[in-house]
Amino acid sequence: MATAPFKGGIKSRTRAGKMRIRSIDQLDSRTHAYQRAMELRRAIASDVSGGAGEDALPTTLQVAVINAALLAVMTEDAAARWLEGEEVSPSDVATLVNALNRTCGVIGYKRLAKEAVPTLSEYAAQHGQPASDDVEDAEIITGADRVDPDEPAPPPVTAEQAASAVSDFATYLASKAAGQ
Repeated sequence: MATAPFKGGIKSRTRAGKMRIRSIDQLDSRTHAYQRAMELRRAIASDVSGGAGEDALPTTLQVAVINAALLAVMTEDAAARWLEGEEVSPSDVATLVNALNRTCGVIGYKRLAKEAVPTLSEYAAQHGQPASDDVEDAEIITGADRVDPDEPAPPPVTAEQAASAVSDFATYLASKAAGQ
């Protein structure tokens, strides 16, 4: 197999001089890099499709999902190499991160809140304890649950008010530490 250099890499050619195109499906699936890329590919596709999987996505989004997974693995690899003390070009890493962020932007990622506190049943199960039958799962009520969208926002806190609150809290903590 002959190779011909071109800007950015090497083109693979067959003996007849025709360009040979390789696909991800032809790679050795036993490598850690391949497995990690496919793991991310499935996770991203699931996120984007709402759990329906990659086949539910249009072809253009499927390609973007593959590219995002590959760029994420390449970025992880560069970070691991740097952490191991290898010399890694910051501009190469910045290029990878920029390409990854832009690809994720095409896919349409957004920040989603995850449930940080498990229910009582989940907590008990995580710690190998059966959930009590007489205690129902409690819902966590946050301040956001009590906000009335029609109410005007409270006025901003001034620096003096913040300093006073910090001072009052410090006094409270000192009195608790002294046992008062």
